[in-house]
Amino acid sequence: MASSAMQNCTSIVLTDQVLPALVQSAAAGVLVQHRDACSSVHSFVKRLYDADILARVSQEEAARWQGTVPRVTPVIMRRLVAGMVAFLPYSIADSIPDIIMAILKVAGQSGLAMLTQCIMTLPLQAASAAEQQKVLDTAREAVANNMEGPQAAHLDHALQDLADLCRRNPRALEAAERALVPEVFALPGSGLLPGTGMLEITVNQAVPTS
Repeated sequence: MASSAMQNCTSIVLTDQVLPALVQSAAAGVLVQHRDACSSVHSFVKRLYDADILARVSQEEAARWQGTVPRVTPVIMRRLVAGMVAFLPYSIADSIPDIIMAILKVAGQSGLAMLTQCIMTLPLQAASAAEQQKVLDTAREAVANNMEGPQAAHLDHALQDLADLCRRNPRALEAAERALVPEVFALPGSGLLPGTGMLEITVNQAVPTS
């Protein structure tokens, strides 16, 4: 519902009462390991950063967005990268590169800095320094070109390649998870489900909002 409202009637979403709660819910929900629920959250997050939608909002709505969303964006970016490279099943994670690119289009250099921090957090057993740099160079070129043209397509491929790389074996996958969502592994009783690369935790544990 929030996703549809963001698409068709931003005045419902971009209010002082509604927007903060929705943004916190989105940050909490991007790692939910349930296809329909997570897809719904991802749809809302993508529209929350949709440059075309934001270009047509009122000045008041733009000010509310600017006062709320950027503060939570670093958390959303980190969890999106975590979901893309390790935490979420492929069937859910395949939509994440598009969301990351939407954030980069709106946030520009600040978004690139967030992505850079996330990528450089990956341990070498998940992705080598050269492999990390390849993704970041591609992202830098795409941002410089306003996320348009072949550079954007190259970044899409680079992000998908990074996800494949981090998922190549259970050791690399767990290393990426531990680096990007360490709060999960600090919880008593948390751990990987044998042979799945998925974490045995509850939704509320996986995505603390504080």
